[in-house]
Amino acid sequence: MFKKLFAAAVIGGLAVAAVKGTKAGREAWNDVRSGFRTAFTANKTEAEPTPEQRLARLEKKHRDLLKVELPRKIHDAAKAQVDAQDLDRQVAETEKRQQDTQKALVARLEAIEKANGQVVLDGRPVQVADALLALERDKNQWKIGQQTLATLRTTREQARDNAKTHVEQLHALKAEIDQIGVEIQKLKADLAQVRLQQVKSEYQADDTALAAMKDDLREARTQIELERQKQALTNEVHGKVPSVAVTPPPAAPSIADLKAEILGTQPTAQAEKPAPAPAPATMPRAD
Repeated sequence: MFKKLFAAAVIGGLAVAAVKGTKAGREAWNDVRSGFRTAFTANKTEAEPTPEQRLARLEKKHRDLLKVELPRKIHDAAKAQVDAQDLDRQVAETEKRQQDTQKALVARLEAIEKANGQVVLDGRPVQVADALLALERDKNQWKIGQQTLATLRTTREQARDNAKTHVEQLHALKAEIDQIGVEIQKLKADLAQVRLQQVKSEYQADDTALAAMKDDLREARTQIELERQKQALTNEVHGKVPSVAVTPPPAAPSIADLKAEILGTQPTAQAEKPAPAPAPATMPRAD
């Protein structure tokens, strides 16, 4: 969204600058190109493929090699072989035709040598001189045929070499395609191993986190148990504090005992009643 707004704003600025002046328009155009170049570079950075994506692309290219490039090379090699075979046929036909022509020329020459003034040529009598001129013309055509045969033989050898080269390239391409397939499978296996190690590392990290949580739980449990024990001891201590005993005041001595102790005489056997306890004092009421 930001990039779209940026592009729209820059293009609008370019239009305004073009109206105001050529120099400003050029400067705005440079800004536009710089902005789009930056955006394009950012997109390239953001679109960095993952190893899985790279391998998927390699596999697609490998399939294209098998389905497109290899059949094309097979077609080229087959065509080269067919061309070489066709030249073999042409050479063989030309060789036979030249041999037959040569034999015919030799036979005509022998007939001319044996003639006494005339020879039969194509079913009609011909003077020896005319027969020699016709033989010369046919001999020249035969020599042209020999040159054509030599050219065909050269072309045939080239076609044979070309067919051989195409077949060798075909086998080399097939071997390279197979090797690429093996390398892709090895890369996939290596990537799978890496991903497995990453999963194990993540699991170990998770296990470490779980162990830390278990430690936290153990510490929390210990702390809670500590609080429970503290409360139990507190309850125990407060429950067993001895109550303070109220000691009754001592009884007032009898008059006889006090008199005997003072006078040094023996106390009388008759017990005297204890003096009554004094009445509690009355506190004055505050006005």
